[in-house]
Amino acid sequence: MLEELDCIKDMELELRIIGAPSEEGKILSDKYNFVNYLGELCDDELRADASTWSLFLHPVFCYAMGCSTKLAVAIGWEIPILTTTAGIRGYIWEEGKLPIEDTPEQFAKSAIEKSEPKFSKDIKDEVTNVKNSSPDMDLIASLIKEALHN
Repeated sequence: MLEELDCIKDMELELRIIGAPSEEGKILSDKYNFVNYLGELCDDELRADASTWSLFLHPVFCYAMGCSTKLAVAIGWEIPILTTTAGIRGYIWEEGKLPIEDTPEQFAKSAIEKSEPKFSKDIKDEVTNVKNSSPDMDLIASLIKEALHN
């Protein structure tokens, strides 16, 4: 997806990458002028930085373990989100719709479009609906119990 973003001319986007390993983050920030690698942040620093984001990019294009869990944090913090079908696997909710793009090319184009304030606000409202209509612990427990008995 970074290659696709890099091909888009006149793009005004800063992609902030947080986490480890630092060697990979440094390589990405050196290669792409729109990438700002921040390294590992403590929870308070991450939350403060996330409060400035216009869009949380969740580009999960394969079914790798652990990748979709980061989505829960973004939903909980009610950050506008762009994700993929693989990125929302295992999640259920009653209301709200997250924007989904399943190819790196479309994801890159959508990331630029949806990071604009006029879209970002609407997406944030949808994320709030997703959060508020997600199952609570009682429902999750009953679903697990039902699955174990079948």
